[in-house]
Amino acid sequence: MSYKNDKNKMRNEVREHRKAVFGIIKITFVAFAAMLFIFCVTLVVSLLFGGKGGSDSGDADAPTISQNFNLTDFDTFDGGVIGYVGQTPTFKKFVIVNDDTDDAPTVDISHEVDVNKEGTYTVKYTVKDMDGNISEFTLRYVVKSAEYSDAILMEQIAELADELGISKSMSKVEQVRAIYKYVNSASTVKFTDESNIPQIDRNKWESDWREEAVRGMESHEGDCYTYYSISKAFFEYFGIENVGIKRAENYEGAADDGTHFWSAVNVGENGAQKWYYYDATRLNGYFNGDRSDNNACLITEEKLRSHRTSKGGDYFYKMVKPANFPKISSEELD
Repeated sequence: MSYKNDKNKMRNEVREHRKAVFGIIKITFVAFAAMLFIFCVTLVVSLLFGGKGGSDSGDADAPTISQNFNLTDFDTFDGGVIGYVGQTPTFKKFVIVNDDTDDAPTVDISHEVDVNKEGTYTVKYTVKDMDGNISEFTLRYVVKSAEYSDAILMEQIAELADELGISKSMSKVEQVRAIYKYVNSASTVKFTDESNIPQIDRNKWESDWREEAVRGMESHEGDCYTYYSISKAFFEYFGIENVGIKRAENYEGAADDGTHFWSAVNVGENGAQKWYYYDATRLNGYFNGDRSDNNACLITEEKLRSHRTSKGGDYFYKMVKPANFPKISSEELD
């Protein structure tokens, strides 16, 4: 009797074991089928809505495209690039393209630029990544007369500097003071409160200085932008590091008095940083409460802030300094 009971018990255990195994297999199969279903649905959705260009990456983000301001042979302004007659541009270098999944998105460029004819042209960029995502970008390309190119302008400055006795063997302080003396002279630039661009394009003032320097040296008249531009031409020729400054807007009094331009220059030798303000404009105002002091050649922050207009206004040199603006020296020069 015990043998028969043991045999039945064994059969029951085998039966229960088989049920457990089949249960595990059933659960595994259902889980696998569910995963397979989810994968198939995801793949279909990806193909229908995510992978426009045939890639299975599912990237839905368009490439980014922005202007490249770090050009060596061309001048830039916000929204555009300046070249000269006969100069051959490589338009692709004017922009920076990035995509989070495609290292080499395609860039199509369309334009009708005539490099032999002065004018302002439109250059359109269309960027497409491997998933078919598209971005568009537009720049202006300005073609100017070759007489405003760096090469020709520097030749003019070299001849003029030689006539004036300003040499590259002089210290930077000596050079800047000699430049100031020449540019600030009424015989060099008669102040007429008008440059060749009375309504200066404020997005291009940092690049149009070459044209204004040439015009100012030929006409011997102009405004603060003319004094700024001719001075900058000399700074560039002598390798004097300089930063252009435009008076900030929306200050009381400033709107009625137009825009003003001046510079910060580095007269440190052998790589030293020794920055001062410089403004060769023939000023009606004065510094430090002394109406006879209108000398703005290599001045400190303190002196600049002491300036008052002929009517006593203190807005003339209002500015908003960017984060990378050089530190102005507090040491008065002899």
